[in-house]
Amino acid sequence: MKLAIVFLFLQILLMPSKVYAYIDPGTGGILYQIVVLAIGAVAGIWLSVKGIIKRLFKKRRDE
Repeated sequence: MKLAIVFLFLQILLMPSKVYAYIDPGTGGILYQIVVLAIGAVAGIWLSVKGIIKRLFKKRRDE
């Protein structure tokens, strides 16, 4: 715990006082698209796996 406090204190001391960075206004839109794409990909994979599992069990019941 003491080591973590010392490490945090050193990081704060070594941080630059001014940061010259620019975040483009379109960054929020890109992040939104990434999240929506990830949700769509997970849903697509889930439905594909679900369909495959249903088909496997359906074939076994028919035999």
